[in-house]
Amino acid sequence: TNKLIVKFDDKMHIISLFDKNEKRETLPKNKIANQIIAYEDVSLKDDAWNVQAYYEEKSFLIDNVSEANVIENGPVRCVIQVKRKFKNSLFDIKIIAYKEKDMLYFDYDVDWHEHNLFVKAEYPIDVNAKNAVYDIQFSYIERPVHKNTLWDFARFECCGHKFADLSDNGYGLSIINDCKYGYNATRDTLKISLLKCSTYPDKMQDQGHHSFAYAIYPHSKNHIEANTTMLAYDFNYKPLTKHISKNNGNLPSELSFFFTNKNNIVIETIKKAEDSDEIIVRM
Repeated sequence: TNKLIVKFDDKMHIISLFDKNEKRETLPKNKIANQIIAYEDVSLKDDAWNVQAYYEEKSFLIDNVSEANVIENGPVRCVIQVKRKFKNSLFDIKIIAYKEKDMLYFDYDVDWHEHNLFVKAEYPIDVNAKNAVYDIQFSYIERPVHKNTLWDFARFECCGHKFADLSDNGYGLSIINDCKYGYNATRDTLKISLLKCSTYPDKMQDQGHHSFAYAIYPHSKNHIEANTTMLAYDFNYKPLTKHISKNNGNLPSELSFFFTNKNNIVIETIKKAEDSDEIIVRM
C-alpha cells in the first residue's frame, strides 16, 4: 500500500509490517503476526460463558498452508488467498491490501468442526502500553494490560464492539472488526477471538460455516488522533448504492442527508418522534 510494506514467511505469517509514513518496523524484534492459535478450552462450569485463566497452557498453532495464491493484483488492491487445514476444519482467508488504505484487511470463510477449542488471531506491535482500549456503545473503555491485582488478572478476556486498540501514545495498533467482540492484550500484543466451540449448553456451538472480517491498522499516536473510531464505523457501515436513471428536478426533502461539521461527533440515530412531527437525532 502507500503506507505499509508487508512481508510473509512460507506459513503466510507476517514477519515484517513496515510503516513507510513513520519509517519504522511495527513488529517487535523476533515476533511474527497473523498467527492463528487454537487453545484447549475445557471449562469446569458454564462452558459457553467461561474461559479458564489457564487456557493458554495448551495450544495448537494453525499454520498449515494447503494453498497460497495471489488472486488479484491491480491498481486498486492486491488480494492473497490462503487456505489452511486444521484437524477436520478448513480456513479460507483473503488478505487484502488497498493501495490508498492504511489498513490490511482479512476476510475469513471457515468450515469448523471442532469442539472445546478457543481460536484467536495474534498481532504483536512494538509498543510498551499500560492500557488497551475497547470500543463500547457511544464511547470506549480502558483496561490495564498488566496482572498486578486479582481483578486485573481476572480480566484476561475483554469485550469490545467495533475495535480494540493497543497504543502507548507514540504508536499503536487497532484491530477493527465486523462481528467478533472478544479480545485480550498484553503490553505488546493484541489478540482477537474468532471461535469458541463449547459443548454446553449447545453441543453444536460454532459448528459449520463462518464468514467474518477484520482489519489491522498500525498508526502513530493514540486511537483518538489516529481516527480509529470513524474508520471502524466505515468498516461496519458500507455505503448503500442503487443504479438509477437521470431525472430532472431536485431530490425530495425526505432523501436529504444529516451531517455534522465536527469530526468528534457521530450521528447515530435519526427517527421521527412518536407523539409529534419533530425529528429526534441521537449523537
